[in-house]
Amino acid sequence: MKPEKALELVLRYASLTSEIKRQNKCIGDHLSRCLGISGKRNVLIEPPSGEVNSKNRELDLHLTQWYMPDYNPEAYVGYTWMKVGIDEHKECRHCYAAHIAIQERKSARRQLAAAKGAMSRARPA
Repeated sequence: MKPEKALELVLRYASLTSEIKRQNKCIGDHLSRCLGISGKRNVLIEPPSGEVNSKNRELDLHLTQWYMPDYNPEAYVGYTWMKVGIDEHKECRHCYAAHIAIQERKSARRQLAAAKGAMSRARPA
């Protein structure tokens, strides 16, 4: 591998890892602003219910509800997932912004995997 290409891969790797870290913080920031389905998630008077699902995700978040599959016994697979769209943006803009950040992080992770693969396949010049 040429030194220029190796340097390009290292820079790409570094920028993607920092982008993923930034997206993680962004997702947390957006989810912390969500008032929850009950509307009382961030109220300081009441202690949080602490209800979580099997993946340790808060059940009161809109995003958690959007990402839960619906069971449909008539479907071939049995489970169907909803597509998050503009209606969900109207329901909770914070959870929708977190969803968009999750999709961007997913893309960055795929690009990072490609960069790692290119690094491991590279042969010295």
